[in-house]
Amino acid sequence: SKQASGGGVYAKRPNYGLSSQCEFAIDFTPMAACITSSEPRFVVWGDSYAMHLVPALVASNPGIKLAQATRSVCGPLLDVGPFVNAASYYNRSWAEECIKFNRSVVSYVRREKSVEVVVLSSPFVQYLGEENYSLLTPGGVQPPSLQFAIDRMKATILKDLAKDQIR
Repeated sequence: SKQASGGGVYAKRPNYGLSSQCEFAIDFTPMAACITSSEPRFVVWGDSYAMHLVPALVASNPGIKLAQATRSVCGPLLDVGPFVNAASYYNRSWAEECIKFNRSVVSYVRREKSVEVVVLSSPFVQYLGEENYSLLTPGGVQPPSLQFAIDRMKATILKDLAKDQIR
């Protein structure tokens, strides 16, 4: 039974945003279950925190033209993938897939002319050292830190997401 409050089943169900299909593995591909328009104006990019934003955006504007580009634990930072250890689900291979996923999101944003707004969402704890993560980068393994996260965020926004013109 679906109960809206009181700790019922509905309140505790997983939230994948538009669909459970929006938990992408490696590459972001705008599939019908994860877009509200073939010409999205907005892209919500990030981890499970981004997934949780999508229903609110759709509820506040049912006609919103949106694409959801999400992968749990994989925050919206280019060329960095968090991992725990070889025995973990979030191992080095998973981190490599996170890096590929984020590159595919940036590629999509750059080529999709209708995109005007990109919402980046994550708690970023996996990049700040508040959890047991290491960070895989093209230059090797990096310890998490606030300065590293700030530097990657700046590079992601100012360099990697920049289009020909800023509106």
